[in-house]
Amino acid sequence: MTMKKHSITKNICAFLLAIVVAMANFTPLAASAYSEGASSDIIEVTLTSAIDGSPFIVQFNPLTNRLTSFYSNGEESFRYVDSEEKFWELVEINVQVTQQMFAPFAEESRGVDAQNHRNMTVIDFESRTRVEYDAHGNRVETLLGDEFYEFFSHIEIDDYASTDEELPLGGQITPFFNLNPRSTFVPTFPTPDISTSLVGGQFFVTHWTHRLLVLRVMELPWGMPSIDVFFTNAIGDDRLMLANVGLSREIRHRIRFPGEAYGARVSNLRSSGNALLWFFAGTPVGINLDANGGNVTPTWIEGLAGMPIVSLPTPTWPELASIRRSFVGWFNTIEPVGGTRFVDGSTLPNNGLNLTARWHNITRHMPMWWPAANSGTTTIPFRVQPGLPPLWARAIDEGTRSWNNITPSTRVAFQTNTSSSNLVTADAPNWANPNLVGVAYTDGVGNRITNFIIILHTTRIPNGAVTLSITTETLAMMVMAHELGHIIGLEDNPLGTNDSIMLAPHQNRIITRPTAFDITSVNMLYN
Repeated sequence: MTMKKHSITKNICAFLLAIVVAMANFTPLAASAYSEGASSDIIEVTLTSAIDGSPFIVQFNPLTNRLTSFYSNGEESFRYVDSEEKFWELVEINVQVTQQMFAPFAEESRGVDAQNHRNMTVIDFESRTRVEYDAHGNRVETLLGDEFYEFFSHIEIDDYASTDEELPLGGQITPFFNLNPRSTFVPTFPTPDISTSLVGGQFFVTHWTHRLLVLRVMELPWGMPSIDVFFTNAIGDDRLMLANVGLSREIRHRIRFPGEAYGARVSNLRSSGNALLWFFAGTPVGINLDANGGNVTPTWIEGLAGMPIVSLPTPTWPELASIRRSFVGWFNTIEPVGGTRFVDGSTLPNNGLNLTARWHNITRHMPMWWPAANSGTTTIPFRVQPGLPPLWARAIDEGTRSWNNITPSTRVAFQTNTSSSNLVTADAPNWANPNLVGVAYTDGVGNRITNFIIILHTTRIPNGAVTLSITTETLAMMVMAHELGHIIGLEDNPLGTNDSIMLAPHQNRIITRPTAFDITSVNMLYN
């Protein structure tokens, strides 16, 4: 097979490299590879990257309709096109696209001559318009209604699909380049150096399941309320331009050709400066949300496999319900205990998630508790009043240890900290209820405790110990463990058990430490 020599004449801006067609000799294909009337010539053309203006080589094999791209950094990619005619259409698109690389991005949505735009979509968040150009440059403009615009403006749902094609998941899902947010210079266009507007450079979508390019606007310079963002592949036939993208917005482009080089350029029509931007690729997967008796909107969100989850909604319990329930968290099980808690920042599994809302159990739990850590053990600090008599100091320590050393363990640990605002002390206040031997005073927001004070009564506990025929230190330890149970959401006298540290003691029921029932109750909130 030979490489066929072609001549292409185009009116190309001076900054573009001339298209070069080279000749070379190739080993002939086996006879079975030929079809009647098919050319035996491989066509090679040097094009200009629509990403950064660098040259790259494309080769088209008319026998297989395979188009292979060779990039300057040694990477290569391939796809199949319908015919040689379609190949030359791609060449023409590349030439016309790269001629415009200095045009201000935002003007793409404001009446620029459509004949120079191919296979491109423009969305303007300021004018609320979407402009689409097909392969022939035909232009269709759509005014985005309020409902659609609000959907499109949501920080995590901005997602225009270039194609409806979906690919099944498979293989190892990994980001295709460094995910760290980076400072990027946003130039005022036109500019003599197109590379200054690139977000980190030219990258390759190396895994076939990666379907989304994502850019998050983390910080913008003073006086720059928005930027214009232009996603494109090297050839320039898969492009999305988004104008007037504001601070804290996340925008997405569903790519058509995984494996090819892609990039993002940014600009501003009025000013320049450094912005903090996060640009990466990923595989879109869904998260189904079951409110489990409550209400939640939306009931489905999209995330990226292997990436942190963002913007999980908080469900609410129906206002007219006779019993109010507090939201515990989102879990990957419908069971009231067990499973894994998912929060903003949790890694989204490759195959997506089904999450169920968990609510506090009114027969076991108080409506408030110390907030659970996003993962691992929840550590709750407190300080002990200095100068307490040794008996009370020992009882406080033993009551704390009864939770920290429990078997099987919970994901809660209490820790003394002399600088904590939470306080544990022993005193003899004049409480109106003569049966109170200890109290936990709490303060918080919503259903979350933020501060607490625990008081052990120094005269009633010794009297109660005599009645129960146990030592003062033992009852003081029991009261300490009981009051700590309130801090982690356990209710007095839970139903359905005769074995809990939260039950009031009497002579026939002396429970000195948290029980298996208590462990389960805690794990419902903190697992």
